[in-house]
Amino acid sequence: MGIEYILDCDCALRQEYGLDGMTEMFKHKNRVDTLYDIIKQTEPDKDINEVTYVHEKQTGGQTVRVTENLGEMKKKTDAFTEKLKVCSDCPCNLVLRHGETHEGMGCYRAISYPIDAIAENILVRAGRWIVANPGKMPYADLFIKFIEEKKITGKSIENLRKSNAPHPFFELKNAPGFSYGKMFRKSKINTNQMWAVLTTPRIPHSYSPMLFEFLEAFALVMNDESNFRSSNTTLELLILDQLMKKAVMNKVDVLVHV
Repeated sequence: MGIEYILDCDCALRQEYGLDGMTEMFKHKNRVDTLYDIIKQTEPDKDINEVTYVHEKQTGGQTVRVTENLGEMKKKTDAFTEKLKVCSDCPCNLVLRHGETHEGMGCYRAISYPIDAIAENILVRAGRWIVANPGKMPYADLFIKFIEEKKITGKSIENLRKSNAPHPFFELKNAPGFSYGKMFRKSKINTNQMWAVLTTPRIPHSYSPMLFEFLEAFALVMNDESNFRSSNTTLELLILDQLMKKAVMNKVDVLVHV
């Protein structure tokens, strides 16, 4: 469960499975492969056709639990894996900083819940750095101005943060933030507002440079947080940085599901 991002690229997979079906099959593939490997290592003689695979599915606006046979699901995900080969030649397939690629669907990434405190503190550092260094990253400057001019409140994110759901969406119950500007005209920005921009349901490719450069500022100040390597959210934001860059290169929108 998390915030899902996918580049709005047309492809053979999308034509066959649909956008939701494609991302669901990709998530099933990762879960099924992991479960299959665990069973083979711990119970090598066990017949996977005797193992049940339980997952949640959206039906008519409701979430229902579905139980299937692991063996049958493995056949479906193996067939999907074979079709992922088309991703190798796709211009939307993400190549990471060190040249590694995902096993297909590099156009899709997610930020897992709960969003951790370390990453949120780095987001605040990034915001402070941007306003303290105007003009060094002009598109990142626009990120701050966008929040101000569009009067982004972050109310929807605040509601998620305060939610009584069984599993929290955020580690921190109160969004960290910072103040800036002249003494009698100070402005305030918190991470609820930042996440509100980062989770716009459709991020137009014209916005991607703004988000990409803001995340570049995030990467720049990241080393000031000594334990950033233990932050799963930080690592996922660094990959989102690359996904936004890919959106700029291909002039495609980014679709977001919270």
